[in-house]
Amino acid sequence: PPTNPPTAVPTPTPTPAPTPLPTPAPTNSPVPPTPPPTPSPTPAPTPSPTMSPTASSMPSESLSPTNDPTKSPTPPPTPSPTKNPTSKPTISNDPSVAITAEGTFTLTKANTDVACVTGSLTPGAQAALIDLFENTIEEEVCMTTSEVKSCEVKVTSLTEPSCTSGRRKLFRQLQTETSTIEAQYEVIIDTICRASDCSDVQELANQVYEQVTGDLKAAIDDGSLIASIAATVQTTYADLATTFMPIFQEATLTGDFNPLVIPVVAALSKWYPDWQGVSNSCKNDGNEPLYMKKNGGYYESSLDACCERHFNWDKPTCISVGGGNPSDAATGKWYVNHEKEICQQDCTEETGGPCGGLANRWDALHETAEDCCEQRLGWKITSVCEAQSTLQTVVGTSLWYVDWSDQKCVKDCDDSSDSACGGLAKKWDDVYDSVSDCCDRIWYIERAECTDE
Repeated sequence: PPTNPPTAVPTPTPTPAPTPLPTPAPTNSPVPPTPPPTPSPTPAPTPSPTMSPTASSMPSESLSPTNDPTKSPTPPPTPSPTKNPTSKPTISNDPSVAITAEGTFTLTKANTDVACVTGSLTPGAQAALIDLFENTIEEEVCMTTSEVKSCEVKVTSLTEPSCTSGRRKLFRQLQTETSTIEAQYEVIIDTICRASDCSDVQELANQVYEQVTGDLKAAIDDGSLIASIAATVQTTYADLATTFMPIFQEATLTGDFNPLVIPVVAALSKWYPDWQGVSNSCKNDGNEPLYMKKNGGYYESSLDACCERHFNWDKPTCISVGGGNPSDAATGKWYVNHEKEICQQDCTEETGGPCGGLANRWDALHETAEDCCEQRLGWKITSVCEAQSTLQTVVGTSLWYVDWSDQKCVKDCDDSSDSACGGLAKKWDDVYDSVSDCCDRIWYIERAECTDE
């Protein structure tokens, strides 16, 4: 039966079944409308509906959620500013290679009239000394050209200051002695390759190495490097001035360089398929999707290998769009052209000669035109097929054979001026020395109708 009077608020759960009759009277007051939806969804559904909308203690400034939230919090700021800003923006779309020139310099000062500096450096003094050497060398050798993406100097080893006097090492003893500091360092230059696959890395590395070592040797020999070190100590590293200025002033600087080691380009040049850009090619600009970087299985060490693996159905286009030369993909082997009934060479048509364009993935390749003719065009006389494939003049035997389509005897030749020529004989055609012998083969044809002579 209906309730009397009606309830003021709805029941928390629906009734098991609808009431057979409507309530005798409407509810006491209309139900207020539900509040508007929140501008963004809650992190998880509430276990039960709230009686009224909740209010946030820290409302969001934006009225809608971000389209692409970050996957992790941003990293903390660096503890100190970078040494020097680059003079121009770096270029990221060109293939590059890191070339390292390693060297050693030794700073000595003999016949001093001040205390010799030796002993262990404090961590702060050692870090400042390393920073001093790195900055000074960078100013001397780092190039600012369009081909250089970055240049950095790292001091890899620094010996403790030492003194020599006869056979003894003295600690701050006032006498004539020699103070020595030795540092090993490396100059790392990330330079852009001129070739798209960095095949010019040997030439490029030699040029960079010669320029870096030449500039640094000149600065050592003419004294400008030690002068720059001494000047920088006074202006920038005041904490070191008292300790090291007696050494840096009028000191001698010598240096040596290790042999150049050419980097392994295969490890630096990572080509990936450009499926997002729909270029049907490969790139090595470092802009591959995140899933490729995490997986690592999509990379190849060269443009050719990447195109062969990921775009083998149109390898010439892949290589050309990727900045390479399509002719580099040519094998020079032979494949059949069934339409022309000849064999052609796997090379670009622009090359000329018997080149029929780069072979397709499904084309079987053969070492010679003769082998291709025997294997793929077996119904043709091999010598004729080979001559046609290699663009040589084909001369028939001038013997006679039966043209069964016309029921006539014709000569094995391809000469439009000779009415008796029926084209070159096929491999299965029996040839005869004379027209009479050939006509005997089709004995049922009148001799006058046997030939067109």
